[in-house]
Amino acid sequence: MINDETGMAMFSTSTSGRTILHVAVIAGHKEIVKNLLKLKRKDELVKMQDNRGYTALALVAELSGNTDIAKCMVEMKGGELIGQDLLSMKNNDGEIPILLAAAKGHKEMTSYLFTKTELKDMTHDNFHNGVLLLTRCINAEIFDVALSLLQLFPDLPLAHKSKSDGVQPLYALARMSSMFRSGSRYGLIQQFLYK
Repeated sequence: MINDETGMAMFSTSTSGRTILHVAVIAGHKEIVKNLLKLKRKDELVKMQDNRGYTALALVAELSGNTDIAKCMVEMKGGELIGQDLLSMKNNDGEIPILLAAAKGHKEMTSYLFTKTELKDMTHDNFHNGVLLLTRCINAEIFDVALSLLQLFPDLPLAHKSKSDGVQPLYALARMSSMFRSGSRYGLIQQFLYK
């Protein structure tokens, strides 16, 4: 329920702890999201987390990968600091939005969030987020972000197991044998053309 005169919002939540902004994001209603972000208490609304610790940005990053809706929240007018906070807010599993997007293979969303997420969010706790992002980008074939990450952090521990996925970036790359010429099973014509 929204009171237009004061700009105050009554944030009705469901049993899952989701607000009207969470619901609008899940449904992909960009115009409703934009209107909610014009409220005076938008700063509170965008930072609200559901029972699993998901902000509306985390939900859009994981569920739909709708970059336009994410941009509305990250780049909202007068909310530069809020946008930065949203990018580093963790869900109950300790994951930030870019990690959620990469896990689901949302290439455009992952690339966008990578340009907005602060570098410090990749380097804390022995590069945990950086290693996890690299592994997920390799698995999802988001190689532009993976390469940028390696260029920004040449000391990123490539043989480091991530806490949540338990996979090492080099192992993830090695499992993708089809990405390498030697790991592909080409027919006679393809072998001839490749030489």
